[in-house]
Amino acid sequence: MCSPLSGVEADEYFDVRPWAEAAGEYLMTFINAEKMPRKLKVCFSNSPKNIPHATYRDLGFVAREDGNFDVYSAGGLGNNARFGLKVAENVQPEKILYYICAMRETFIAHGNYKQRGRARTRYMQETLGEEGYIKAFHEKLDEVFASGQDLDLHVEISEVKKQGDGSKVSGKRVIDQKQEGLYAVSYHPFGGCPKPEKLGEIYDVIKDMDEVEARISPDETMYIINLTGDEAKKVLDATDDGAETLFETSVSCIGATICQVGLRDSQGLLHKVIEAEREAGLKDGSLPKIHISGCMSSCGTHQIGKLGFHGASKRVDGKMQPAFAFHVNGTDAQGAEHFGEEWGTMLAEEIPDFFVELGQMISAEHLTYESWYTQNPEKLKKIAEKYIR
Repeated sequence: MCSPLSGVEADEYFDVRPWAEAAGEYLMTFINAEKMPRKLKVCFSNSPKNIPHATYRDLGFVAREDGNFDVYSAGGLGNNARFGLKVAENVQPEKILYYICAMRETFIAHGNYKQRGRARTRYMQETLGEEGYIKAFHEKLDEVFASGQDLDLHVEISEVKKQGDGSKVSGKRVIDQKQEGLYAVSYHPFGGCPKPEKLGEIYDVIKDMDEVEARISPDETMYIINLTGDEAKKVLDATDDGAETLFETSVSCIGATICQVGLRDSQGLLHKVIEAEREAGLKDGSLPKIHISGCMSSCGTHQIGKLGFHGASKRVDGKMQPAFAFHVNGTDAQGAEHFGEEWGTMLAEEIPDFFVELGQMISAEHLTYESWYTQNPEKLKKIAEKYIR
């Protein structure tokens, strides 16, 4: 996985996509190996925005201003969430396959194969300790370099050749690319679930546009890139059924209506809170982007949301009721990463009322959620206490 706007983002350090593609091809060469983690997520970030969460994946390559990577390893969300450990600095992009190979060899030597739920790299931080894991990784890295394998990459970096035609466009969903005169348009269908026919409509609009691509982000946003101003206007018209406010760009896993291990209907909750937001007429920015997971697995990344929820149950009057555990003040920003604090459990049916009350208070004070919470963290606690069971 790599940053969705890699290669076109104005403030990126460099385009990481060619290296991510090469890493994917290499990983496929041993995908059928007998000894592998249950999952092995390898990610590349092009800037401190850290969109693909490269600092807390099984293996993450984090772009630096000097054109090299810092490398993080053994991280992951969900049960026993861990931030990645920095195992290397200033790594030349041409050398990344040695680090991927070392990651695999480290897991083969020290990973847990007996318990499926613990067959992930982050559990090695627990069994080896942080310093022990870093030492073990470097031992395997030294072995890989000494093995005589030629894993050096020779990647051809291609640039966007398309040029702007002088047409201009602006708007909340329009992003100026680093290529002058070209734009990207963001499209966030609610919960990341567009109607199938909508994808066909988008294709019909862009299929004859030169060098235009559609890219999907881990936060359920689609970006259509390399557009002229006039082309971007057509794409905006074709994607006008998605999120209109920051709150409506919230993230949800697919939820228990489809997922076999999901506990709660996370998609249903998301649609109910968006409906409540719209009916209340709340100002854009008065509510933050939230993250909802149907269970503790954190597919909705609830642990790094400013406000997050994961599926739970609560006994009320002797009867178990659908509920969600409430997490506050997480962030995925590189260098400031931290998991949200769990404050308690809310009944699913009462969460829309919580957001309406919260948004109305912030709107009345003419602030955005971010500035309001910075000034008034105790007020959030006071509102939440009314709903926490």
